[in-house]
Amino acid sequence: MKNLTLPLACLLAACASTPPPKVAADVTPLVLAEHAFAAETAVRGWNAGVRAFAAADAVVLDPLPVNALASLDPARDAPAASPLQWRPAFAGIAQSRDLGFTTGPYFLQGKGYVGHYFTVWHRDAGGAWEWILDGGVNVLDAQPQPADAPIESLRPAQGKGNAGAGSGSGESLAIVRNLESRLAQAAGTEGERALAPLLAGEVHLNRASLPRAIGRQAALATLKRSTQAIQYELVEAIASAAGDLVLTYGRATWNDGQPRIGSYARIWQCSLGEWRIVYDQIVPPR
Repeated sequence: MKNLTLPLACLLAACASTPPPKVAADVTPLVLAEHAFAAETAVRGWNAGVRAFAAADAVVLDPLPVNALASLDPARDAPAASPLQWRPAFAGIAQSRDLGFTTGPYFLQGKGYVGHYFTVWHRDAGGAWEWILDGGVNVLDAQPQPADAPIESLRPAQGKGNAGAGSGSGESLAIVRNLESRLAQAAGTEGERALAPLLAGEVHLNRASLPRAIGRQAALATLKRSTQAIQYELVEAIASAAGDLVLTYGRATWNDGQPRIGSYARIWQCSLGEWRIVYDQIVPPR
């Protein structure tokens, strides 16, 4: 793990050394897209909602990554109200305004709270938002954020090294892929505790059947409960045009008495000269 504690350089020039005050990001476009997706699904069903808002190559974690459109059950094509409801509670958006995510509680009619969803959105060439990844975790949340509560937003990336528009995505992908490779190697012996030096201060970490972990200290406490080795196999990495935000997802394999295979998804952010994980979840097998 020693290598993972080294400075994680961002692309281009060095970022500012003194953290600026927190500035709220305008996540309104993502929030509106998420609400529209949820409203469409509530009225016409999951299949209709996916077809209306998912990209052609969108992926669902079910629990392994699969194409969202190909995963739809034709038997559910007829428009019908869906018992599934959800709402955003936390969101983040790239400086280039082309990549972002929302997450929050989801519910089933007659059952109540189930867990937290995670949706990653991308703006297409025409300027419309479409989602490229979706997956939820039955993380414990004793008090889901009320529908009328303000939506929390990820602190925007800071520093000169993140200011480019379109020039940094390739280099960012190379850096993050390298970090994922080193993390996967360390996790093979250290388990999820290998994540510790890579977590941002405001990280959100969701693990099935455990309380939501918001903030680095809470996340570290959750990771300490995991003792078994875990194998991460990266499937895809997608960067914003500005190069400040990167989505990674793939397969996760572990053994807690019996072999398990699910998926993981992360959001990496480069800010103040370092790459850190600001969102992390594991979707376990059903």
